[in-house]
Amino acid sequence: MKNSIISGAIAGLFSGISGFVFTIIYADFMGLSYPYSPADIIPISNIATNEILLGVIWGAIFGIFYSILYDSIPGQGLSKGLTYGMLVFLISRIRPVFYAMTGGDIPNAIAITFVGFFMFLIYGILLGLLYKPKK
Repeated sequence: MKNSIISGAIAGLFSGISGFVFTIIYADFMGLSYPYSPADIIPISNIATNEILLGVIWGAIFGIFYSILYDSIPGQGLSKGLTYGMLVFLISRIRPVFYAMTGGDIPNAIAITFVGFFMFLIYGILLGLLYKPKK
């Protein structure tokens, strides 16, 4: 259990950093501010802290689920982590994307998908590399 929490938290840390970076890239590309809170209202350091802290917390939680589901996920090592990361991406992004789309906020729906894809891609790869099950 400890291995899954630590592996998940480390993968979540890098996932949170990538989430922050890709959010800024997307917002700059689209000429928008941060998708959830305007950057001129909330300092960018608070946004970075939020993304990284939530990445670590959710990374640890998803790491626990990964250890529970480990035997039922196809593949080995890196491909197993990547499969899990993409599954978590699909599950975690369905509701917010549809919520944004029904409200007519297409740029936010695209941002949630774009940023989430890279976050969970990095999360899955790192989790697959870091997590070693007990034998």
